Amino acid sequence: MKRVTVSREPNRSALPSGVWLDTLLEFVKWSQGQLPLEAALDVLRKYLGADAICLARRERSKVGVRAVQIVDRNSDPRKPRLTQSFALEMMGAHLDSLKPGATLLLSDDVLDRFERDPALDVWMLKRGITEIGAICIGSKDGIRDIVEFHFTGQAPAFWQVEADRIGRTLADVFLGRRAGLIDQLLLKNSRNLPRNRNTVTTGVILSPDNPAGLTRSEWRVCMLIAHGLSRDAIAKELGVTNNTLRSHLRNIYTKTGHETFHDLARRLVTFGEQRNLKTHQMGQVA
Repeated sequence: MKRVTVSREPNRSALPSGVWLDTLLEFVKWSQGQLPLEAALDVLRKYLGADAICLARRERSKVGVRAVQIVDRNSDPRKPRLTQSFALEMMGAHLDSLKPGATLLLSDDVLDRFERDPALDVWMLKRGITEIGAICIGSKDGIRDIVEFHFTGQAPAFWQVEADRIGRTLADVFLGRRAGLIDQLLLKNSRNLPRNRNTVTTGVILSPDNPAGLTRSEWRVCMLIAHGLSRDAIAKELGVTNNTLRSHLRNIYTKTGHETFHDLARRLVTFGEQRNLKTHQMGQVA
């Protein structure tokens, strides 16, 4: 019998077991350093019929979720490409309680209790994403490693059949991976991250010429941080949800070159920033 490969999109209505074995073998090869992660993820993307796939890492000690590797085969220039993980926007606090092998769909009832970040809805609308699936493949020492699958068109019934079956296996392979594979990719990503032209690493963030290009909402967040307010207090003061505040903070980190709330707060209470707070009004920023 001729062996079936995943060189083309499989007929997911009746997949032979050999297709899954081939897919798993590619993931195993990556876990032992014998194959680039991009290639292994692309085979997994095809297997579940997703438009884009992302392996991302969540560390409780750091803000947000970092994308380790993204594979997006979209060729339509009118549609945006996947450039970040949406795991946190999708799952909120539930992300930090996932166990290895756990699977979720954005449409699952368990996620209805979480208020989604508006950035997720914008991404789905612009790209035409109708469903997002997630498999937790790693959970250790406050770290969660998540594979996201972004689907277009009708929600894939194939996910319901296969996700639970393959989730535990992927987690087992991931656990036995060669040491340092993820750390190497994260380090490479941080070195190759394009700098926003407005990124401010020196000077004064809250100066009247607004060098970081902050929006009015982002400016107000920075002003309240400079006055010593906590994240909860800022959300209450502005009358926004924690998810909305988190979205503002993520944009501020990108524009100012900071990675954590603590680092940004330490920057905003310096003498230069405090002096500008006293001499300039928020209304001067367009």
